[in-house]
Amino acid sequence: MAKRNAFGEAANGPGAKPHLFLFHAMGLNSAVWSPNAKALSERFVVYAFDTIGDQVYVVGNSMGGWIANAAALYHPETIKAVALISPAVGIPKRMKWGSMIISMMVDQSEKNLRKISANLLGPYDAERDWADYMTHAPKETASAKLGIPSSFTDEELRSIHVPVLLLVGDSERIYADTREVFTRAKSLMPDVICQTIPDAGHVGAYDNPEYVNSALIRFFLDPR
Repeated sequence: MAKRNAFGEAANGPGAKPHLFLFHAMGLNSAVWSPNAKALSERFVVYAFDTIGDQVYVVGNSMGGWIANAAALYHPETIKAVALISPAVGIPKRMKWGSMIISMMVDQSEKNLRKISANLLGPYDAERDWADYMTHAPKETASAKLGIPSSFTDEELRSIHVPVLLLVGDSERIYADTREVFTRAKSLMPDVICQTIPDAGHVGAYDNPEYVNSALIRFFLDPR
């Protein structure tokens, strides 16, 4: 695993700086790139990573939740505990977001984006702010690579032995039934806690940060 130091401001659209990752030699750390960072950051957004051997806590939302779940499955030696916030796929088997994403790729009008945002994210802050962002962000889909990951099998979920916190907003829209998601997680994952985020949709950490922050701190740092 690695921790990151970033130099330069990230942006999207034409004229945005490309991203450059720097990995240090064995026995050193990201400070070794100090003589290079300033000059490189004039042309790139530079990320200098410290490779570390300690186990880490991981949090992922939506597609990031699937990635975090995969990390716990395939690299458990690096993960101390993982929190999944409304994972888009992996644990849930019946989802409703696929057709919405396809619709967004086909029709990027403001009317359609706001409709998708309301149907996808729920009636809270993330829905409004995501719609505003997507409406004004540059529209360039020619280079987009949209991959649809698969659900984890029962056997794969049973093999995850790191502690898992599964958080889902009480106004989650992408699942056919949130209860099914919780039931599958509890029946298969040896060390999982399932909680509902009040007053939150699909991006629960954005909609109700106070609740999620408290839940993460309690889960990761307080003995259970």
